[in-house]
Amino acid sequence: MAYTDLANGATNATYRAKINEAYNRIDLINTATARTTAKKTAATPVTQNLFTVSGGAVRILSIVGHITTAIAAGANNAKLVYTSTGGAAVDLCAAADIAGMAIRKLLTITGIAANAIALSAAEGVVVSAVATAPIIVTPGILSLNCTAGTTGVIDWYIQWEPLAIGATVA
Repeated sequence: MAYTDLANGATNATYRAKINEAYNRIDLINTATARTTAKKTAATPVTQNLFTVSGGAVRILSIVGHITTAIAAGANNAKLVYTSTGGAAVDLCAAADIAGMAIRKLLTITGIAANAIALSAAEGVVVSAVATAPIIVTPGILSLNCTAGTTGVIDWYIQWEPLAIGATVA
């Protein structure tokens, strides 16, 4: 037996649809405010795309590179760069020489473009991997830019949160 709302003629099927729509919106809001981590393994050629932002703006909370294969000797200044869709590349940090970086060392940035990419002194430890300044980016590509293509492998981790429903980092 179907119930009818006498004021507007709505049936319980209409109410169910409205309730389902409300739950779907709540799910989208929960998804939009979740903090998420993505991983990318990259060799160290001159330029390597790491992550693609799509669907809207995101706030980058931290970026950490974990060296899993030692970086070869020889000058190799590295920095992280962001290129918005249809835009020009901008530096997310200043360059630092990563030549000879040992396995298990870590790289991170502060979020202030004038500060160089930070190299960990100890194996497997970064005192603060959280960006001290918020990094907000629109759809585009986050890349590693090196002055020399050498051997070595870095696992990159990015922690981010969407600022728009449907924004993703992959």
